[in-house]
Amino acid sequence: MRSVPALALVLNLVICAWALLKGFYIEPTTAALQESAQGQRMALFAVPGVVLAVAGLIRRRWATVAGGLSALLGLAALVVALL
Repeated sequence: MRSVPALALVLNLVICAWALLKGFYIEPTTAALQESAQGQRMALFAVPGVVLAVAGLIRRRWATVAGGLSALLGLAALVVALL
């Protein structure tokens, strides 16, 4: 079942892009630094999720487990983003 890691890959790539955009600040204000730190915390969950999703796409036996773990990491990144 390769749809689970494929969907988890899309989820985590979107979150990685969002985290990258949160980190692009030029002004050295405290709000910009806090936003950048939040983007880094999001990326701590999303990047391993991307790695797990790719592993699930490559290895057939690991597809469901790796895709599920990747989706959980993506959801954790969303929780970090919303808090």
